[in-house]
Amino acid sequence: MYDYVMVGAGPAGRVLASRLSRDPGARVLLVEAGGPGRHPYLRMPKGVGKLFGDPACSWHYRTRPLREGGNPEIWVRGKVPGGSSAVNGMAYNRGSRADRDALEGLVGRPCPSVRRHPE
Repeated sequence: MYDYVMVGAGPAGRVLASRLSRDPGARVLLVEAGGPGRHPYLRMPKGVGKLFGDPACSWHYRTRPLREGGNPEIWVRGKVPGGSSAVNGMAYNRGSRADRDALEGLVGRPCPSVRRHPE
């Protein structure tokens, strides 16, 4: 018998289960539909691209067409501990100089924590 059952071991589910389990009198069960998430591609930048088609690691949700006459898209969501954060590819895109200038204009001061794009 459990006091709490958390369904989904994504970041939010894991944090909540961890916090609830701090109470020594509480019994917490955390369940995840996918496997253990030990595939080496999950820890390799861009490696998850090879797992997008693997139903053991990801869900594949088909959207309805996003525009008239368009095709549906397949949205990939994580099916391992860590959820979609585990299959994000560890990729980022640095904003342009114009993006940084616009941000500084909005806040009215320089933003030293936002790195400048190399010249």
